[in-house]
Amino acid sequence: MNYNKTKNDQGYVDEDTSNIIFGMRDRKNYTNTISGKYNFSTNSSLSLSFRHYWGSVDYNSYYNLNSDGDLDQNNTYTGDNLNFNSWNLDLNYIWQFAPGSQLIAFYRNSIFNEDTNSNLDFFKNLDNLFEQSQSHTFSVRFVYFIDYNKLKSIF
Repeated sequence: MNYNKTKNDQGYVDEDTSNIIFGMRDRKNYTNTISGKYNFSTNSSLSLSFRHYWGSVDYNSYYNLNSDGDLDQNNTYTGDNLNFNSWNLDLNYIWQFAPGSQLIAFYRNSIFNEDTNSNLDFFKNLDNLFEQSQSHTFSVRFVYFIDYNKLKSIF
C-alpha cells in the first residue's frame, strides 16, 4: 500500500484560444497492490495480481502562463477537479511443456473510471468505481522453441 499527498502543487490544466492554463492544486494518490504465485511443479505455475490505483486532484486557483514563464492569476477560468481510478485483477497460468516452449493462459478483469468526484473518501470512491462496467480479457499464447541446428540436420 502506498499513499502520497501533495499540497500546493502547480500543474498544467488546459488551453483556451489564447492562454495556457496552470492550476494550484492538492493531489492525493493511492496505490494498492497484492500479488502471489503458486508453483505446481518446476514447469507449471499460477500467478494472481491485484492492483488498484486512485488519483485525485483538487484545484484551488488558476493562472495564465506568460511568454516569459511567469504566471498571472486567472479569475475567469472554471475547471473541474479530477478523480481517476484503475482496477486490475490478473490471473496467469504458465506451463513449460518442453525446454523454451510454453503455453500461457491469461485472464484480466479491469475497471476504469474518470470523473470529477475528487472529494469522495476512500470507501465511497471504491463504491463509485464498482458501479462502472467491467472489462474482461482472456488470451492464450503458444510459444514453441525450434532448434535450428537439429532442424538443419534433418534436411
